[in-house]
Amino acid sequence: MYYIDIFFLIILAVAGLCVGSFLNVIIYRLPREQSIIKPRSFCPKCGHKIKAYENIPVFSYIFLRGKCSECKEKISVRYPIVEIITAVLWVLPLILLPSYTAIDIANIVIAALFSTVLLAIFIIDFEHLIIPNELVISIIVLSIPAFFTQNDLIVWYEKLIGFAVGGGILYLLAYLSEKFLKKEGVGGGDIKLMAACGLVLGWQNILLSLFVAAIITMIVILLVMTPIKKKLPIGEIVPFAPALSAAMVICLYYGEDIIFWYLTSIMGL
Repeated sequence: MYYIDIFFLIILAVAGLCVGSFLNVIIYRLPREQSIIKPRSFCPKCGHKIKAYENIPVFSYIFLRGKCSECKEKISVRYPIVEIITAVLWVLPLILLPSYTAIDIANIVIAALFSTVLLAIFIIDFEHLIIPNELVISIIVLSIPAFFTQNDLIVWYEKLIGFAVGGGILYLLAYLSEKFLKKEGVGGGDIKLMAACGLVLGWQNILLSLFVAAIITMIVILLVMTPIKKKLPIGEIVPFAPALSAAMVICLYYGEDIIFWYLTSIMGL
């Protein structure tokens, strides 16, 4: 069993690195409304078409010393970091959901893909303040096999309720913000993201994700507003999807444990 674990860990890590390489393409091109299929990868500075041996995840960056082979301009360190994080996200479900039945392997792949899409949303919303519809739709597509790996009507209902509750709460917050504060409090992309992820996580975990994301956002804002750093300008938009994405990955694996701890230790149930 030990050797099987190591074998699958290596397979998932390599798959994660390759997916992470493609994820960099998605992160760069989707916000710019460019095709993610054509043309092949190129240097954003000089347009040099990247050769196959220059496009090996992580290793090419090290081999090229972080520079384009043509114009010698620096390549952002974000590229290998995204590839490494994606590899971790692909290994994580095997460690936390260790099993080898067909259904469990399907759940591992779904969890890895779900986390990968959330990573793309995290970076794109942080950099561009948008959540591409293509990524939200991909989460909805992922939710379909997730239904069939859970052959339980109660779980199905929880996921459908998660869709309604996830999108409904943020839609209500957006409506109240528009009506009473006369400004956009919640973006449409956040609403669609919560609804789509509710289909994967279910209503309990999607509510917990919102709570955890709110805590993460408050901590980040407080850190930004410390005397050491610049104060956050009034009215500046704070991207919420990065916190939501991080919270959803946490709740994907630890949501049930957190809820159980809260009900037994805090509520005394």
